[in-house]
Amino acid sequence: MTVEVSAWETTGMHRATVDLLACPNCRGQLALATAVVATTPPGVVGEGILACAGCGRTFPITDGIARFVEPDGLVGMNRGFARFYDAICRVYDPFVTAGFAFLGGEKAVREDAVSRLAPRGRVIEVSIGTGGNLPYLFARPEVAEVHGLDVSAGQLERCRRRCVQQGWPVDLTLGLAEALPYRDASFDAVLHLGGINFFSDRAAALREMARIARPGARIVVIDETEAVASGYRRFSRLLPGFTDLFAGPAGEAIVPPVDLLPPGMEDVGVESIWRDHGWCLSFRVPGPA
Repeated sequence: MTVEVSAWETTGMHRATVDLLACPNCRGQLALATAVVATTPPGVVGEGILACAGCGRTFPITDGIARFVEPDGLVGMNRGFARFYDAICRVYDPFVTAGFAFLGGEKAVREDAVSRLAPRGRVIEVSIGTGGNLPYLFARPEVAEVHGLDVSAGQLERCRRRCVQQGWPVDLTLGLAEALPYRDASFDAVLHLGGINFFSDRAAALREMARIARPGARIVVIDETEAVASGYRRFSRLLPGFTDLFAGPAGEAIVPPVDLLPPGMEDVGVESIWRDHGWCLSFRVPGPA
């Protein structure tokens, strides 16, 4: 059932995006079972239900965001970090701005990340957060569409509000990087800036980024070095309920996860960035661009 309304207050999810989505459990095809669709702007879904043709599971769309995880159902480090970012989402942006000031400034850091990606066509940012990279993605004339995923509902809500204020047509999803709710070979460029150091399963996240990228697509993954992560560990001890949240996978030292890349990736490169406070791992999916 589809209900049309004259306007929708959010940017929402475009109906065409349904064709890109896949069940994160079985990768089955998804379809709109019910939907509230705007006529102005046209074809934007604000509320609805996505149903999987394979396993029969359903996933809600609320406030224009497709939601593929329930916060209470998260486990491991994903649960801890979702709670953490939900808790700090209102102060996240000024905190990040202050942190980037020591690395050359936020504008320089984000422009550098986007330049390394050289985005074009349909782009997705995994762990989009509050959308800090969006101005730099939309500044690129080669970019046709932007999609974003995050595990924190609080961060996505802040991102949604930013998109509404700026008029950016971004399709947002709440989900896991380790089980991306998109069909194979859907994106021309994939960006991840910050977070993978502390994913529950970094190898699975990298496999998923490669899976949803088209042949020849470039993938850029950026995060902090061990020196910065150790500072986060000290900081987390000051937060009730978040002690040692930044302990890293199995307590391992932070290093670029080159050894976790899927087999056969091309143009693999690792660089030290941010005055040796960060690393950048870039690679391409095999095949012609």
